[in-house]
Amino acid sequence: MNARISSAEVMMTAMHLSEGFHLGFGILQDLPRVYLILTIQSDTGSFVSCGEAAIDFPFSPYDAWDIYEALSKLPLVGKSVHDREEILDRAWEQRLVDGCFAAQTALNMALDDAYARIKGTSVARLYDVTRTTGPMLVSVGITANTDLLWSRVEHVFRQGHVPKLKCDANLAYAVAAITVASTLSQKYNGTFVTDFNATLTTYQWEHLLMSLRHVSLSNWLFAEQPLTPLNDAHASFIEAQKLSKLYDGPHLVADESFVTVEDAKTLAKAGVWLNMKIQKIGGIKQAFELERLALRSDHATRSLVGGTFPTAIGRMYDQCAAAVLT
Repeated sequence: MNARISSAEVMMTAMHLSEGFHLGFGILQDLPRVYLILTIQSDTGSFVSCGEAAIDFPFSPYDAWDIYEALSKLPLVGKSVHDREEILDRAWEQRLVDGCFAAQTALNMALDDAYARIKGTSVARLYDVTRTTGPMLVSVGITANTDLLWSRVEHVFRQGHVPKLKCDANLAYAVAAITVASTLSQKYNGTFVTDFNATLTTYQWEHLLMSLRHVSLSNWLFAEQPLTPLNDAHASFIEAQKLSKLYDGPHLVADESFVTVEDAKTLAKAGVWLNMKIQKIGGIKQAFELERLALRSDHATRSLVGGTFPTAIGRMYDQCAAAVLT
């Protein structure tokens, strides 16, 4: 079936949160998002496909304006949807120059949406479905008091999900939060994870583990990015992984320290797990390339698909990625 892009619109928005979400690097109050909206003209009529760029701030070198400009410059009008692979490859060459990987994700998402519509299938089936079920992590922001934290974490357990506790360099809070999650995980026979958003030093990580010796850590599945990326980011991360094993702590997952193929190779070799954030990587196509090039080794590693507070549009694409990546 003939299908060509007749128009490409780029739209930038910002969502104001009714309640700020507190993470290790600050409080999110507004979420900027950029959308690529394609009108497709086919033999049977026209339809619209959409892609979302959910900016992975504050660790990205670009912002919403950069993404808007990158998407606006794409020569898409007149292109055939059937040439989606070629379009993505050409766009990726420019993304390697400007580093706006979330723009590539929006393009990948919009073209996948259009191509799946033409083929009469789902986006996930374009890539072959690997799994149809899996645990969902639900973030719990840094909370003002223990009672509120307890309530929020218990709510996640009751929903059957895995609470993901946001923490920072306030080690007293981290100890309290992990203690709450450990107690509730035993009550509900579940697991929990933490995300420090790159706020700790190696010394602080060891001090935290020592402070938790009185707490059962068996249900603490992993700790995401406890360390601040430095010049020796890989070496310090690997040291933190060794400390976690020494104190019977959780596995470590790299996020801010995992951007390139070389990052993945080095960290995976050390047994560090990887957060495959689709917005950070540049879409499902690039995620497959990353797996093929970086995770092909004898060293067992695991990965998860992380989100960047997208709308339902971006969240569905993240779920497709979780269904197809190995």
